[in-house]
Amino acid sequence: MKKVIRKRRTLKLTGVIFVMFMVSFVVFLGSSIFLRSYNVSMNYTKYQLEAQISKMKAENEVLKFDVRELGNYDRIANIINAENMTVNETNVRVIED
Repeated sequence: MKKVIRKRRTLKLTGVIFVMFMVSFVVFLGSSIFLRSYNVSMNYTKYQLEAQISKMKAENEVLKFDVRELGNYDRIANIINAENMTVNETNVRVIED
């Protein structure tokens, strides 16, 4: 019967470098895909917030106009006259922005 002689394999430096290169390449691809998708989701959130801000600004302008219109002295005087009240000038105040 013949003896089976097994040789021990040793990793060569080029094999280690190749494995490290492949691992780093896979990590690079994974991180670039993750960062790109994260960037897309952040941009989508940014545009949603900008749209919400512009909507709120328009709503604020409408509300400011309503406040000016409701605080108009002529309107208040008409309401007072319609209800047959008297006006005490010291108690009437108009607040503006």
